[in-house]
Formats: sequence, structure tokens, C-alpha cells
Amino acid sequence: MVFLSQQDPRWVNYKYNGNYTLGRYGCTITDITMFYDWAFNKNVRPDWVASKLKFSKGFLLWNSISNIGLKFVYRYYSRNDNRIKQALNSANEGCLLEVNKNHWLFLIGRKLPILGWKVADPWTGKSCYTKKYNNNITGFAVISR
Repeated sequence: MVFLSQQDPRWVNYKYNGNYTLGRYGCTITDITMFYDWAFNKNVRPDWVASKLKFSKGFLLWNSISNIGLKFVYRYYSRNDNRIKQALNSANEGCLLEVNKNHWLFLIGRKLPILGWKVADPWTGKSCYTKKYNNNITGFAVISR
């Protein structure tokens, strides 16, 4: 899997759904792009993914990920570590964690005491732990190939 940043100059200013830019609002799209790379071992760009998805008032319509060959499983609006762990251990599922009700991270590794879950952060394009966001997981989405 390749780590991607929504701040990458190649797509930072790409506009989708009107005036939303990947650089400002593209964390979920960038996470989906990283999952796509993991699921299919095929590098694609967040601007390509954004062009295939559908939105309503700036929010992703989760079922539209089928436009790129992925499946939406479920969107959770609270934390459930058992279900997050189940997605992490699945050969087909991926998990996107919502932190602080305003940022999405791609789950890539197990939970450690104090540090939290290991994630790919689309803001920086690097791995970190959810401790960076006070381990404040406010929801998550499970998707699959």
C-alpha cells in the first residue's frame, strides 16, 4: 500500500462536488484511494477516485464507492473497538476511522495501549497512531473489496 497525502501538489487543488478541494476536505477520498491500492494492488490517484464518487451537500454517498469496484459495508456513528478489530483482521475489509467528528484516517495496524490504533493519516501521508487525535474515535466506516 502506498501512503498518500491530500496535500500532494498533484491534486491538492482538485475540486469535486462544486468548490470542495481535496486539499481541504479530501481525507475520506484519500483514505478510500489508499484502501483501493491495498485491495487491488493498483495505484490510483485521489482526484480519479473523487471523479467517480457521488456526494450530497459535501458529504460522501458511501454506496457510490461501488463506482470504483468497492463495496460499502456499514457506517458506524460511535466507537466499537471489537468491530474495528474485526475489519482490521479481515482479508477483504478495510476500516476508515472518524476522529473528532471532522477527520478520517485509514486503519492499518493493531491497537496499542496508550497509542491507540495505527493509521495512515491522509493529511500528512504518513502513519501515526490515533493518540495524535486524543484517541477520540467518533465513528467509522467499513468497506470491502
